[in-house]
Amino acid sequence: MVDISSMRTTIGDLLDRQSERFADNDALVHVESEVRYTYAQLRAESDRMARGLMALGIAKGDHVCIWATNYPEWVVAQLATAKIGAVLVTVNPAYRTHELEYLLRQSDASALILIGSFRTSDYVAMLNEVVPELQGSAPGKLESANLPYLRHVIFIPPRALEQHGQETPPGMWQWNEVREAGEEISRET
Repeated sequence: MVDISSMRTTIGDLLDRQSERFADNDALVHVESEVRYTYAQLRAESDRMARGLMALGIAKGDHVCIWATNYPEWVVAQLATAKIGAVLVTVNPAYRTHELEYLLRQSDASALILIGSFRTSDYVAMLNEVVPELQGSAPGKLESANLPYLRHVIFIPPRALEQHGQETPPGMWQWNEVREAGEEISRET
């Protein structure tokens, strides 16, 4: 019989261990966006995003929703939330407005990470319908009577538009802003 009490390995521990063993091997390849991370790079990116989330005040036990399709940021967000002990709540890419509202309310999400759109779904417009206060809020200062825990919305811009300076929708952090905020948090935290 195996004693599982000594098996306290987290997802973050596994990534750290793999990055030590296979630092220069490919860990994540996303052909569409031309993103390629070695294990060492994926660890560094996940650690940077984890510190960025911490800079926003997201902590162990907080719920962070992600509404995205196959983006490399999805994997980074999963690892980053795991590293700080936050709970990643996935939002089905096919959800409609009422389903999104229900999930955000039921999960007590303090943050939502999202892409702009998928197929015929305009995620930004749908979110603004659920949270009309977002458009008049500064990033991180959202106050919604309907969703009292939701404070942060993080926008992942499409790769092609990110390079051409696409504007982040009102009330939202841009993914790279959160990454950069991570530089302000000690690596030992």
